[in-house]
Amino acid sequence: MKQFTITFAAVLLAVAIALIGYDHFILKPRAAQQSETVQVDLNSAQTQAKNIARDLDSAVAQTMSHASETMNTQAGDMQQRALVADAIARGSMFKTALAEYFMSNGQWPNSHAESGLAKPETYAGGAVSSISVGEKGVVIIALNDKIEAGGKIKLIPEANEQSYIINWHCSSEGSEALKRHLPECGK
Repeated sequence: MKQFTITFAAVLLAVAIALIGYDHFILKPRAAQQSETVQVDLNSAQTQAKNIARDLDSAVAQTMSHASETMNTQAGDMQQRALVADAIARGSMFKTALAEYFMSNGQWPNSHAESGLAKPETYAGGAVSSISVGEKGVVIIALNDKIEAGGKIKLIPEANEQSYIINWHCSSEGSEALKRHLPECGK
């Protein structure tokens, strides 16, 4: 039993030495490291915060400027589309008068004077400078500078002379804006 007591005492002593070593070499350095305070340079932090704020303000201003430009472009585009739609609507009034002329006479008028409609400038308004009738009943909508001066939209009738069914087609010329807003109106 003496041997057991000596072995037991040796194990207890070894455990005590291990715990003291663990405390001294592991736990105390960890605690010391955790309790160390980190020095913060407030001037440097303030400078960094100002730089971040300046960059953020610049990014926001640039985004707002871009959004404003985009909205203005879209508003202008919508206004031009509305002017083109108004021009088509003004010219469409001629379709009925010309269809009646065709049904009464069996042919299309070859000029505005022959159609019996008011002077071409009478129909001016919006982006339209005049609306006239050309050869074979073609409606010619002349545009002003609200879309593009010199631009024209033509409404071209095609009639079946036996059934009197009339199909209208359009074409545009002299204006890139018309090509953009009336892609179905080829040349």
